[in-house]
Amino acid sequence: MKASELRALTIDKLNAQLIEKSATLNESRRTLAAGELANPRVIRNQRREIALLKTVIAEQLRDSTNKKENDNV
Repeated sequence: MKASELRALTIDKLNAQLIEKSATLNESRRTLAAGELANPRVIRNQRREIALLKTVIAEQLRDSTNKKENDNV
């Protein structure tokens, strides 16, 4: 997914995707260790997707915190 598509999602949906991608990454690492993973580049792509999800979650949390602080002023 692109970052713009992820930014349209809620934090709950992003967290659900993060959990799913983390589980997939762990499974890919196990299959790599067992020698059954055909394409090891999959792990790199999964790590990048997880990093993007974490970045978008942090952005949304920061924006919501800033909005709350500005409303209180």
